[in-house]
Amino acid sequence: MVSLLTPSSPMIHSILKRRNIPLYAGLALGAVSAYYATRRSFVQIHSESPSAINPQSFTDLPIKETKFVSHNVKEITLELPADNTLGGKVAYMVLFKHIGENGKPIIRPYTPISEPNALGEAVFTVKAYPEGKMSPYLHSLKVGDKISVKGPIQKYNLEQNQHKKIALLGGGTGITPLFQILEKVANDPNDKTNVQLFFANNTPEDVILKKEIDALVAKKPEQLGVTYFVAKPDDSWKGETGFITKEYLGSHLFKPTEENVKVFVCGPPAFYKAISGDKVSPSDQGELVGALKDLSFTKDHVFKF
Repeated sequence: MVSLLTPSSPMIHSILKRRNIPLYAGLALGAVSAYYATRRSFVQIHSESPSAINPQSFTDLPIKETKFVSHNVKEITLELPADNTLGGKVAYMVLFKHIGENGKPIIRPYTPISEPNALGEAVFTVKAYPEGKMSPYLHSLKVGDKISVKGPIQKYNLEQNQHKKIALLGGGTGITPLFQILEKVANDPNDKTNVQLFFANNTPEDVILKKEIDALVAKKPEQLGVTYFVAKPDDSWKGETGFITKEYLGSHLFKPTEENVKVFVCGPPAFYKAISGDKVSPSDQGELVGALKDLSFTKDHVFKF
């Protein structure tokens, strides 16, 4: 297994300290189609396979498939050698690079939604931002085109049964690293961690990976749970309305006094501000503020992606 590039690397620090990167982008997202859930069941899984990429240099990987799942979100599948994975462990991400119009490289982090040990392909969901420097380029790629990839970058090394209870608090695109955690626990029959996901979006149509999330929760319904929140519901909406509030968490989240609990947070800047406060840098989690602080959680209880 290759060594992992950590968030404390100066290069990663310089890339991620900016707040206009897609990992922390806004809430508007389209629903991902059921096709991915169907296809992923046929992707071979292996835990000890070589990585198609490395953390020291960029590797060009071809686009295997690209499709719209909403008006501004694409599912992009990268083709890997048949016996390769991306080499990451939950929770991790990679860097994409392309050369901008001015000849300078543009580098952004993205979190795959396919399992880390899936052979032969890696799947990403990408929302296009009209003024973005990376996402419009990714949306322009066609089957056979290549994108430069570097990594994996380990964000949090989650081991089996490391925590008794986990809460995942996500907004919009922030679901991707949280999805990795939920998927890991759901697919491991020996992992007894209780995981509760609280997922906020603008509208029902913006909820990314809903079918996949529901399928994972159904594997261990007594152990896993999910609550969806939308700010602008339609008449058919059956989840929670509004935002994830301190009052709601106070009634539905485990208590900080319970043994070995962990809260993971990922979302756009406003989401961090309300829930936990933002990071200072990739290597500095910053002070805990917001709803979690008000509920007597401490920095040791919380990890901010």
